[in-house]
Order: sequence, then structure tokens, then C-alpha cells
Amino acid sequence: MSADADYNEIEIGRFDEAEYEIANRRFEAFLRREREEQELLEREFAEELERLLKIIRRNRTDPAADPPGWPDL
Repeated sequence: MSADADYNEIEIGRFDEAEYEIANRRFEAFLRREREEQELLEREFAEELERLLKIIRRNRTDPAADPPGWPDL
């Protein structure tokens, strides 16, 4: 056995099947939480964007809105 193999075994160690299964389940749970958080952020972004677009549309017909020549969004 080489010195590298000894070092890797000591530092990394080996999992048995149960430990691999636990690690995989933890990672799957992490990915599920990340996916849920991403979906929530996407919904919040879409709602905020819709609110902003409603304000812009409302201001297009509002005479007190930005003066003519200002860039439209």
C-alpha cells in the first residue's frame, strides 16, 4: 500500500451501505428544499413583476404620470 492510499483512507474513510443511503437521503432532502425555495422565489418574482407592470400601465393613461418623451418600460 502506498503512502497516498493510507492518507486517503484516513482522511476520507469509507461509508458502508447504510451510511451511503443516509447521505443520499439527506442530499435528496436538501435538493427538494432548494427546489421548493426556487419555486417560491419564482412565484414572488412573477407577482412583483405583475404589480410593477400594472403600475406602468396605469401611469400610461394618467395625465400626472411621467412627462412625454420619458422612456416607457
